[in-house]
Amino acid sequence: MMFTVQPIDFAIATARANKRRTRKIRWTAQFGTGEKSQQGRMIGGVREGLWTFWHRNGQVATYGHYQHGRKQGHWIHWRPDGRPEAKFAYKNGRLEVLGLNPTLA
Repeated sequence: MMFTVQPIDFAIATARANKRRTRKIRWTAQFGTGEKSQQGRMIGGVREGLWTFWHRNGQVATYGHYQHGRKQGHWIHWRPDGRPEAKFAYKNGRLEVLGLNPTLA
């Protein structure tokens, strides 16, 4: 038995695959106890935009931006008690600048 793919079928299959790759979803993950552990947006299975991560006690642990799945810009980290711990700057997923105990005012 021989199968041939018609051009129209290929175009439809390609369009469906591209749609799956560009699907935008809001992603929320939880600890085993049900509290949020991270939240952000995924486009085509890749992290994009603002993401927030939490400690198990509900305090924000980290937040920052992803661009094409790589950390970008300023990322801020807090201790579980809510005090600032560190501030990082990323460019294309690579750490550029590190600051410990920043003043976030």
